This record gives sequence, structure tokens and C-alpha cells, in this order.
Amino acid sequence: MPAEMSPPKIGKNIASLRKKRNMSLDALSELSGVSKSMLFQIEQDKANPSLATVWKIARGLNVDFRGILSGEAEEGGHFDIVRKPDASVLLSDDGKCRLRVVTNVHLLDSVVGYYLEMKPRGALISKPHFPGSEEILFVLKGSVTVKSGQNEAELHRGDSIRYASDLEHSVENRTNSEAEAYLIVHNKNWEQALKKQMPWPWQ
Repeated sequence: MPAEMSPPKIGKNIASLRKKRNMSLDALSELSGVSKSMLFQIEQDKANPSLATVWKIARGLNVDFRGILSGEAEEGGHFDIVRKPDASVLLSDDGKCRLRVVTNVHLLDSVVGYYLEMKPRGALISKPHFPGSEEILFVLKGSVTVKSGQNEAELHRGDSIRYASDLEHSVENRTNSEAEAYLIVHNKNWEQALKKQMPWPWQ
């Protein structure tokens, strides 16, 4: 039987990152919006923080979520590469639309980019996403029809559109030729989603 994995030492990692920055609890509390007493309890492993709280602390420390989990901060900012063979690929229900993820996706990301390939008569139909979410689509090849709620528009190569995705929405290739586009999904209210006290994966 494989050994049971232990959760990362969140409190210890936060304390280590804070001390590396010569930052007091008062300073981190001011930058993160998390009370000093809560920070102290978290660092002492006497409190189990929610994702929302950890996200606020990460912002206060100016590190990404992985830094909190590992206790190590990336120097010089993000420099994430997604090689084509390693990219995740999703297929639409009709099998005619292929979405390749073109951004490194992390647990707390509010923006995800996709390269969309559509066969003739392919349709990508989506239910409403989280309130406040939106999508931006740029057509690279062919023509597509975008619907969001009661709005509908046909777009051609070089056209772009920004539309609400917290409504029923779709991207369709109604032609007999292939179509390609870049699709960016943006959740403007991701912080509110975190405040729903999402559980940790190991709980």
C-alpha cells in the first residue's frame, strides 16, 4: 500500500516566506487584509485557513499559490511555458471542437486561455459560468457565430468579441470549412468564489 501523503505545511511556509522578506506580522496583516491574530494562529498551525484566506496572504507576500504550498517564491516574476505536447486538450460534446489550453493553469487563476479548433458544423455550447465571468474570442481562421443570452453575432477572420459567459453561451461553426480562434475565459469575481469556503483537495 502506498504511503499516505501529508498535506503541505501551510503555516510553516507562510512564516518562512514572511521572514525571508523581513516582514512583521503587522505588515503582512496590513498588506493581506488578514488579522494579525489569524496570521499568528495559521503560522502556528493552530488554524486551518480557507482558500480565500490563503489567497489573500499570497497576495500580501507577493507570491503565487504554489509558493505558499512549497514555501519557495519564484524570483523575477512568472515565466511559465506550456509546450504543445504537454498542453491539456478538451473536446466538445459533439466531438467537433478541440480546446487546447495555452496558459499554465493554477488553482487560483482567474484567466485561462485556449486555442480553439472547430470542424465544419461544430458547436461549443456552454452553461452559465460563475457570476461576473466573461470570454474574449479572436477569430484566426474561418467564421464563427457567438451567442450570449439573447445576443448573437457572426465573426470572421480578424474579428474579436467580448461577451458575458455567466449566461448560456455558445460558439458555433455554421460553415462547411474549418475555423480556429483564441478564447480567453476571465472570471472577474474569482475572489468572491473563493469566499464560498472551498475545501482543500485533501479534506
